[in-house]
Amino acid sequence: RLFDIEKGVELMKFTGPEYALYSVAISHDGNTIAAAGMGIGQERAVYLWNKTKAEPSKLLKGHDDDIYRVQFNAKSTRLLSLGYSGSLKIWDLQAGKVVYEESIGAVSYSARLSADGKQVVTSSNDRTARLWAIPANAQ
Repeated sequence: RLFDIEKGVELMKFTGPEYALYSVAISHDGNTIAAAGMGIGQERAVYLWNKTKAEPSKLLKGHDDDIYRVQFNAKSTRLLSLGYSGSLKIWDLQAGKVVYEESIGAVSYSARLSADGKQVVTSSNDRTARLWAIPANAQ
């Protein structure tokens, strides 16, 4: 849901996901909202909405595990997603496809893109933080 916090009123109720969401992000231009979380079977997707429409504008499918983190890059052209089993993906939002992926090899809870989009840091249940260099074509 989107609220005007100054007026205390709901502006929009977004539709789409049937299961719990774990992560939400707003693009830097404020026009796109991404969210992801639980699912069953192949029903795990990153949902994208235009802030003015209740229905999702796009679904990014490719995770086979629950998604714990989503984050836009500074230009809002790429989206990072991190799955519970350690599947790290960076999506080209215009094309709707993965341009970079890694398998961390450990249960993972968090990931964060650097401000310049050239690196990602991840944290996992093996008490390890990992730093990943992102290829230029995926930034």
